[in-house]
Amino acid sequence: MLRCNQCKVDYSGRLERCPLCGSHLEGTPSPAVFPHRHITKPWRISLKLVEFFSGAGAITLAVLWGVHLIPGNIAILSLLAVFINFVFVYNMLRLNPGFIRSSSRYILLLIAVGFLIYWFTGLTWVTDFAIPIVCLVALLFDVVLCIWLKGVFIEMFAKYLIFDIVSAFLPLICIWAGWSHFEILAWTSAGCSALFLLVLLVFFHTEFFSEFKKLSSHR
Repeated sequence: MLRCNQCKVDYSGRLERCPLCGSHLEGTPSPAVFPHRHITKPWRISLKLVEFFSGAGAITLAVLWGVHLIPGNIAILSLLAVFINFVFVYNMLRLNPGFIRSSSRYILLLIAVGFLIYWFTGLTWVTDFAIPIVCLVALLFDVVLCIWLKGVFIEMFAKYLIFDIVSAFLPLICIWAGWSHFEILAWTSAGCSALFLLVLLVFFHTEFFSEFKKLSSHR
């Protein structure tokens, strides 16, 4: 049985890295619960799919721009967003930093792209709905992983938790700055973030600060 010493999770089958954190597994491989099917380089198939759908999205945007169904500035920004998404997902599949790290970074990328679209187009639905919903999804993702992996997740990925907690206040800042006018989602995002931070500080303060202590000790 293979084991990830970071996540404290055992795996059957022949794996090289932990699917959650990307760390090397220790132990001896054991037969998988389900029959193993020999699939030739599945990650290469995923790369091809990413290339295809990114290219198809870019072609669709170009056609919509060409027939004047979408303005030029929105088309250009959408093409830029497709390109950024392609580069991120493509490198994520090739480098395999782990599911948790990849997901957390991808959520932060979506927030950044959302602000980029708003600043160049002035589309208020981005700050009213898109960014707050992404922030709430990020918090829900963190809560699920905290329940599943408990202190191990908090200790190993504290910096990503901080990023998500801080990002959840961005919709409220947009309200105060006049960039957004839909207060319900903004206050919901900030309230859920504050409540989640309170839970971490009260019940998991040791695990929450342990990663920062480790980072300080390496300086």
